[in-house]
Order: sequence, then structure tokens, then C-alpha cells
Amino acid sequence: MYPGQDLCRTIGIDGGCCVAPPSPISTINWNCRGLGNPQTVHALQQALHTEAPQLVFLMETKLSHEEMQYKKQELGYTQGLAVSSDGQSGGLALLWKSETMVVVQGFSRWHIDAHITCNKTGTKWRMIGFYGHPVTSKREETWSILESLDHANQLPWLYIGDYNEIVSQSKKFGGQLQPVKQLDRVCQAIHLCGFQDLGFVGSPFTWSKTDCVEGRMRIRLDRALANNAWRLLFHGVAVHHISMSTSNHSMLSLHLRDDRHSLQKDKELFRFEEMWLSDPRCSEVVQDS
Repeated sequence: MYPGQDLCRTIGIDGGCCVAPPSPISTINWNCRGLGNPQTVHALQQALHTEAPQLVFLMETKLSHEEMQYKKQELGYTQGLAVSSDGQSGGLALLWKSETMVVVQGFSRWHIDAHITCNKTGTKWRMIGFYGHPVTSKREETWSILESLDHANQLPWLYIGDYNEIVSQSKKFGGQLQPVKQLDRVCQAIHLCGFQDLGFVGSPFTWSKTDCVEGRMRIRLDRALANNAWRLLFHGVAVHHISMSTSNHSMLSLHLRDDRHSLQKDKELFRFEEMWLSDPRCSEVVQDS
């Protein structure tokens, strides 16, 4: 049992296994800022129609267990697990198609941990949808959960969500600089788990806000990370940042590269990775190019 699990209720923890899905890791991730808004639901339905994901991870649903039970059917999914919101705060949901084999391992207010099995090959991998605590002083709780989930993990591992934190000052435009101690803590957790950033296609920021004091701020809060085993298993993955009009968070759409018609097959996709900054040759390579 994970911290906070007693506060949560689940829905429909029953996967299926029929025909292998066209893409084993077609996934979207979105901090939707509340599914009680009909415009938000409509925007999500349109994205689901366009992206056709097998897995959907949603944060800040702001819905109870009973409300999410109805909402997942409205979105066209019969399988899923939901973590109830605390009033008008929080709420998580992991939804999947009936032909996708998913076994939920655990959950809390801040994460959902699931094992995914590819029907065609039998390959098993791990996906954790993650939501960092929105209160800075309490964020240590979520970093501790991240680190604890790394213990005894032997599977290819994808970690995706809204971390509510950046890993370097370059991931923020506008506003005050983040305290170095905050950056060091999240980087420590990422390093301990052996994660690498999967990069992105699109805008370099996933969240924006206009403040009367600090002005316009744009930050990369949402990201997809994976360990080396997962990267070797799915080396053709691209993470797209999709702007959404009904939320100040962009949607992350993760697809196999061949599934995206907008990508040119004869060109290698460039993705900048955070780990390169730790290489002393990085600045030299940039200057030479």
C-alpha cells in the first residue's frame, strides 16, 4: 500500500486481452484542470479522436469516484482506475482500451502505477502516471514516492506526468528564478531512478500563466522520462506537446514515430536531452555546430 491509498477509490480495474493494439505505447497525458467543464470534455474527446491512444493519464480531474465512473464512459473507455479528488483539488485517472492488458500495481493521490503487457510479443513494461505536489513545501512527499517506487524494479519503465517542478532554470521563461535547492532535489530523484528525458516535439514549454506582478511565465512542468531498458525497447518514440485552449497545461502525446504522419521518415528527429548538460563537452559541441 502506498501513502494516501486509503483516501482513494478505484473504478473498473479489469483489463482485457484480445487483439494486439496497433501501437503498444500510444499514450496521452494531460493536466486537464477539471473535467466538470463541458468545453474541457469536448476538447479531450477531440484529442482522443485524433490521437487514438490506448492509454490515457489525466490529472486534476476534480471529480469524485462516482463522477469519474460516468465520465470515462463518456470518453469512450470501459477500463480504468480513478483516484478521487479532494474536493475541488486533484484527482487522477488512468484509462485504457479493452484490448490493452493493464494490471494496476498501486496508487496514491500523486501517482498510478501499472504494468502493461504487449499482447503480440508478451513484453511487459511499467508505466507510472505522476503528479507532483502543487505546494512547494510539501513536494518532498512526491519525490519520496518516486524514489520508493524504484526499489526492486526490473521492468522497462516509463514515468510521465506533471512534475510541478523544473530541472533547470532554462525550463522557465519569465518570473523569478527557482531556488537551486528545489532543482537539485528533483534532479536527485530522477538520477536515483536512472531516468532520462525522452525529449519533445513542439513548444519548449508546457504551462503558461500571466501574473500581475511577475508578468508572463512559461514553464516546462510536464514531461516523459524513462529508464534505459524502456528506451531500448521503444527507441522510436516521440513526445509531442499539444496546446490545449481549455487548460494552461499542454497535452503530451506519446507515439511510436511511425504512427505520426507529420514526421519525415527519411530524417532523424532531433530531441534535446537534459543529461547532455552534464557532459563537459556539451558547450564545445554546440559552438562547433
